[in-house]
Amino acid sequence: MRKKSLGFICAAIVWLPGCSGDDVSAEGDDTQTGSPGDGDGDGDGDGDGDGDGDGDGDGDGDGDGDGDGPDEDDDGVPDSVDSCPQHPNPNQLDFDKDDEGNVCDPVEFTMPSEGPVAGLAFKAGDRGYCDVGLFVMPDGALVRLQFDDDAATVGLEIVHINQSPGLVVECNINESTKLSFELDMMSKLDDVSFPIEFGHNLEDHSNGRVQEEVGKLHPMRLLGTLRVNDGEPQPMEFLGSIPVSLVQVQDGVESLSVECKDGDQGGFFKTVMITDQLGEFPVELSISGFAGQLFLTP
Repeated sequence: MRKKSLGFICAAIVWLPGCSGDDVSAEGDDTQTGSPGDGDGDGDGDGDGDGDGDGDGDGDGDGDGDGDGPDEDDDGVPDSVDSCPQHPNPNQLDFDKDDEGNVCDPVEFTMPSEGPVAGLAFKAGDRGYCDVGLFVMPDGALVRLQFDDDAATVGLEIVHINQSPGLVVECNINESTKLSFELDMMSKLDDVSFPIEFGHNLEDHSNGRVQEEVGKLHPMRLLGTLRVNDGEPQPMEFLGSIPVSLVQVQDGVESLSVECKDGDQGGFFKTVMITDQLGEFPVELSISGFAGQLFLTP
């Protein structure tokens, strides 16, 4: 920086032969010695000290003249100190402060302690109807938050929610037909990653906080088993969604709350054929009206 400043002063005031603050000789090879400001204190003709006499500072020929190391993702941050060396992240934002940047390190929550409740209904036309509450009581889960490098957006992905085993709900649609249902798990669709995205800001990011009203549906797959009277359990699979109304993270990664408030949105619906002593008939099975929160810790 000093050499460039001296050269500018000489050019601005008057041109003087030999006033060369840019460290090059008339031949341009940085071999002229003895001139003030040429950086060649020992007179060997190598002003940058790398031994090759070209003055570019790249003695080993690796193209890294400033010596700060390679930069694989070309984001201006050397790999040696880059929090995501294979993913461009010039701002180096790191929500959970684990030395891995946002763009390559989703924040994960795996320990659920509370789940929402939904309504389970069976409609069989003139053959009967019944409904009952279905409580989601998870014994395992994985929910991810994907922050970006600008603190502008957050992606939400409910990977899976495993229901505690043995929680069977029963419903009599008529005097002779009892239906029993057991929820096994809910999981994200295989071809959909971070299906919900919502806004964020740098102040909340810096304070380890998320509090955003979302109002979106998260597509999910629901697995369970259905039993008619004392018959064999029938595996069931539903494709549907759960409503996400509010997402909150407090104190960095201490806890995550995914709230469901809009109970009339989303849900899982399927028509199945069942057989009782009167014969075979269709039953519309619905799981909807989700309300409450899924509460998790890391």
